Amino acid sequence: MTRRPWLGLDPARAVTLALTVAAIVALWSTPLLVPLKLLVVLFHELSHALAAWATGGRVLGVAVGPRQFGMTTTAGGIRWVIASAGYLGSLGWGVALVVAGRWPRLARPAAAALGLLLLGLGVAWVRPVVGLALPLTLGTAAALLTLAWRAPGSVVGAVLHVVGVTSCLYALHDLHTDVLAHPGQMSDAVKLARHTGVPALAWGSVWMAVALGVTAVTAWFACRADPVPALQDPASAPR
Repeated sequence: MTRRPWLGLDPARAVTLALTVAAIVALWSTPLLVPLKLLVVLFHELSHALAAWATGGRVLGVAVGPRQFGMTTTAGGIRWVIASAGYLGSLGWGVALVVAGRWPRLARPAAAALGLLLLGLGVAWVRPVVGLALPLTLGTAAALLTLAWRAPGSVVGAVLHVVGVTSCLYALHDLHTDVLAHPGQMSDAVKLARHTGVPALAWGSVWMAVALGVTAVTAWFACRADPVPALQDPASAPR
């Protein structure tokens, strides 16, 4: 097998990523993308919750509204970690899904693991019970578990790829509109600025720099040629 350059890109993967981004951008303001946007808002809020739990705090509730509004109520924990986890956390979910969706053999267990995780987090933390967040969380968990059980790995990989790219783009969009374009508007950066004395624009700039760098590396990885043989789809493996 001919070895490709380390920085070589797979044209098919590059075109797939470009078309995915173009489709998401084209549909951004349409109702078709609302379910995916709400899911990314859920990722954002669950990231706050996970950060609170990981730093010794308690999660009192996670809520998501139909207008893409989210709120996580916590007690204790390390405040700057919790506040930073929202935008960067939703980016992290997106990166993980893009990476998992790259290989059909990895996509199905990843979808199953994410489905089980959402199921557990939904039952444990999503409050109030009557509202949008719990049906969104449990419905997504059920869809992922069904995909992992019944769908081919290539289909599951494609779904994870689309959700992951959307999450990455939404994190960048939110950082720009909520923090950089409107630094005085209430946001995680403003809450953190009040707690630390560091301006919200500084926090937003740091988060955006991290997000752009991570997104660029993820895009390169998604398009990179020569996937890891152990994770390659058996049907496409060289004979």
